[in-house]
Amino acid sequence: AEQGLSQSRLPSFTEAEKQRNKGTSDFFGLNYYTSALVFNDDTPKNPPSYDDDKDVRSEHDPSWPESGSGWLKMTPFGMRRTLDYIHGKYGGQRIWITENGISDRNDSLTDDHRIWYYEEYINNVLQAIDLDGANVIGYTAWSFMDNFEWSVGYDENFGMYNIDFEDPTTPRTRK
Repeated sequence: AEQGLSQSRLPSFTEAEKQRNKGTSDFFGLNYYTSALVFNDDTPKNPPSYDDDKDVRSEHDPSWPESGSGWLKMTPFGMRRTLDYIHGKYGGQRIWITENGISDRNDSLTDDHRIWYYEEYINNVLQAIDLDGANVIGYTAWSFMDNFEWSVGYDENFGMYNIDFEDPTTPRTRK
């Protein structure tokens, strides 16, 4: 309605569909990398878009440590807050962290920022479990080795193992 439409562009679930789906998931799968500061922004946008439908704007605190990706700041506190939210909202639903990791752009094998990232994020996961009661059943680090990253190709590296893509034998080296 705010964008001049008579109804939402998204379909609504019927009450019967809501009841049929309630409680049917085996676990909550969470891909988590970073946090953002989010503010209400209900300024009408033209033309409407996926991003504008959220009615928010977001930014990063400049004091948050950076990574090899412009969008990814190191915010381990956000992991715990997110797990706490899921735990409270979905009543103890089992949570599987399906992706969590940090990127670099320098092909360095000195990986101190990645060590710090994993130590801090995993510590916040443990706090969410031990202190807050979150039902975390699994954790997957992203990624075991460098790979092709969607829109940036091989420029951003999330792997714990470096791959030399310039060498036809693509040797792997532990970071």
